[in-house]
Amino acid sequence: MTLIVSFLVAHLTAIIPWVIGGAGVLFGVFRHQQAKTATAKAAATVAKAQASVAQGNAVTALAGQQDASNAAQAQQQAAAIPDANLDAELQKLSALRKD
Repeated sequence: MTLIVSFLVAHLTAIIPWVIGGAGVLFGVFRHQQAKTATAKAAATVAKAQASVAQGNAVTALAGQQDASNAAQAQQQAAAIPDANLDAELQKLSALRKD
């Protein structure tokens, strides 16, 4: 046993760099895995946010289309009212006529 201890003590300057290097490699492997996990979580969060934005844009586009359809329908209804009835219709709505 003392022979092994004396061998290790005698070669300590040669062994310590290998131990430190091995510890550094293990540390690097674990940090790399941790970074990959964090990157994957961040990418998932970004994808979720982008999906939410896309859904909001789709809802906004649909509302815009519905608004345009309603405006076109209102213009058609307004054009269908004869000029003789226009003042009466505007008075029902409490609106003023633009001449």
